[in-house]
Amino acid sequence: LKISAKTLNIEDNKIIEIRIIDSGPGIDPAVESSLLEPYITTKEKGTGLGLAIVKKIIDEHSGTFWLENNREQNGACAVIRLPVNLFS
Repeated sequence: LKISAKTLNIEDNKIIEIRIIDSGPGIDPAVESSLLEPYITTKEKGTGLGLAIVKKIIDEHSGTFWLENNREQNGACAVIRLPVNLFS
């Protein structure tokens, strides 16, 4: 598991980007486009709510959240972007 953070300037907005990268099998293409929707799961006993809740919380803080396959090696990457100064 690798976690990294950096600040970015996107369209004159200061953003913090957090990446969480694992070395598992990656994201199944069959569910890739729907993984952030409620009740979508690839786990036998999963509820499919975890990623949907994460996305909702980040959306409520004017951020963005997405998943992608790790380009450097096997695994997946969760990307969180949040504004640094929401009210400045």
